[in-house]
Amino acid sequence: MRLSIFLICFGLLSSIEIVAQTTSTNDSIHSLGLDYFHGRNGKFMNRDKGVALVLEAAELGNTKALCNAGILYTEGIYVQKNDSLASSYFVKAATLGDPDAMDKCGLRFAEGIGVKQNNIVAYNYFLDAANLGHSNGAFNLAVCYQNGEGTEQNFDEALK
Repeated sequence: MRLSIFLICFGLLSSIEIVAQTTSTNDSIHSLGLDYFHGRNGKFMNRDKGVALVLEAAELGNTKALCNAGILYTEGIYVQKNDSLASSYFVKAATLGDPDAMDKCGLRFAEGIGVKQNNIVAYNYFLDAANLGHSNGAFNLAVCYQNGEGTEQNFDEALK
């Protein structure tokens, strides 16, 4: 701990790094990963280190890190593109209650990206996201009602 205090005094170690090192909370690891990835809050941009920290936080169950991991694998950003793995990260985050992940799961099930296409599952993810106030989820739910995808066609529900 004395070394950490010394390093903070000389600007060689930030307080968030101390929190990440001493408590190993997934929130601080995720935040630190984003700082390195984007080169902010006094961190020099280091995308490899940022990705590694985001993936570490995802493995610890941080919902935002799980979503970000899904995006990394969807786009192939500093990792090998892998739609199946991306979907698994989104499903884990959705299971933990993240509305962004619910919407992304709905889209993936609607299109069959990294998962077997299933409009009923997609509809349920959109419904869950919309019930949590997620605007994209609500829009996608309305499309389901309009087109009768995963549910019966219902124009009244589509307009809500």
